[in-house]
Amino acid sequence: MIFVCANLSKGDLIAFGDVQADVFEHRVDLRVKDDTSILGRTHDVVDQCRDIVPLMTIVAHKSDNTISEKAEASFEESDPQRLTRDDTSGKFLPKRPISLWRKVPMCCIRFPISASYRKAVERHLQTAQHLGHLRQVKYLLTILAVVDGQSFAQVALILRVHEKTVATWVRALCCFGLQGAPRHKPPGRPPKLTPTQKATRVTWIEEGPVKVGFSGACWRSPMIQQLIYDRFGVLYNVFSIAQLLKNLCLSYQKAAFVSDHLDEDKRQAWCTTTWLQLVRLAEEHHTLVLFGDEASFPQWGTLTYTWARRGQQPKIKTSGKRKGYKVFGLLEYFTGRFFSQGQEGRLNSTADIAFLRRVLAQTTQPILLIQDGAQYHTSAETKACFAQQAERLQVFQLPTYSPDYNSIEKLWKKIKQQETPLHYFPTFEALTTKVEQALLTFANIPEAILTLCSLPTALAQAAKPGGRPEEYSKRDIVI
Repeated sequence: MIFVCANLSKGDLIAFGDVQADVFEHRVDLRVKDDTSILGRTHDVVDQCRDIVPLMTIVAHKSDNTISEKAEASFEESDPQRLTRDDTSGKFLPKRPISLWRKVPMCCIRFPISASYRKAVERHLQTAQHLGHLRQVKYLLTILAVVDGQSFAQVALILRVHEKTVATWVRALCCFGLQGAPRHKPPGRPPKLTPTQKATRVTWIEEGPVKVGFSGACWRSPMIQQLIYDRFGVLYNVFSIAQLLKNLCLSYQKAAFVSDHLDEDKRQAWCTTTWLQLVRLAEEHHTLVLFGDEASFPQWGTLTYTWARRGQQPKIKTSGKRKGYKVFGLLEYFTGRFFSQGQEGRLNSTADIAFLRRVLAQTTQPILLIQDGAQYHTSAETKACFAQQAERLQVFQLPTYSPDYNSIEKLWKKIKQQETPLHYFPTFEALTTKVEQALLTFANIPEAILTLCSLPTALAQAAKPGGRPEEYSKRDIVI
């Protein structure tokens, strides 16, 4: 702290090394040498002054250990009626504990700073404005305003903050420099549940309601509320349960079916053995790796979530015609090149073979075809076609019930989520036009397919002119 002598006469001049004080009729001016050693020199002032009044903490030290040329502080004369002499020390002290903010007049501070330091403040201000840090912006604007000679009251009025906040920011500048005092997030109310109880609650959620004694298999907030109260004796508001679960990294999701015929051993073997062999083969022979699948887009339309007025469910027209547009698709795994062909009729081996021959005619490189075990992929007619094209075509089948291993599935999902939902298709031609537009859009931007299907983004640029890179890195390949 810096202390001001209360019983000095007008015109007195005192100097204690780095601290020099000029006593005037209504104020005492302290001039402090800009050096970090002043933090120790102020104790000399305290020892040599008989009657002292603590007014304000001033620390001429910044976070980067650089000091401006000069720091001056002017203090208004203290009210002697609020002081009493201490019998032991003989010093004047406040008669009762008082708030210095409310009882002691606010000091007026002026900080002459160098041009380089001002430029540093302005750079920090621009950065804070760009990042949208409002508090930091106000803090730096306060520094510039005080440097320009504005009073705390004027700064507080302009920035719409309290004068005490301005004083706190000025003190933070003296103590911590341009970055200001480190801020810590308020801890808030103590949690009602211990970490062990929270972990137990996560276990309950993962095991399901039936495991803990409920008849239903779907978790609801009232069920979790009752369970916490029964086990731990803690009652939460039912509307707070959702936020509590989010804080535990849980989310409300729609369940998914998993086939009871799923063979995890075969899936693991395909991923660790077959897939790596295909990658090596593609690298050695510059082969196209095509993932194949089919999708159907119904004319009667599809529904999804959207925003609407509360209590007014959105209404979408539908033709009601049970008819769909079938699409064959092939996706090149490394470059994002996309082939597709739509048709009105049913999916069968004849249509599948026709689409495959069309793709072979559009390419000259060898092809590794990866697809599921649909009937029209494994029929005798299709196998005969594979045998005829054996010089350029090799076919590999995905493990059963493993659509998550097929990259093109993500593309179908994207189109069905964004392009066709909530649309009215009065005619079949309207449906086919909409679907073909979406397919053409993705065919022209392989970068979007690479990003969507978790492919290496570095290869997206090589895919633009239609070529493919000469080398692939195994670490960039993701299943």
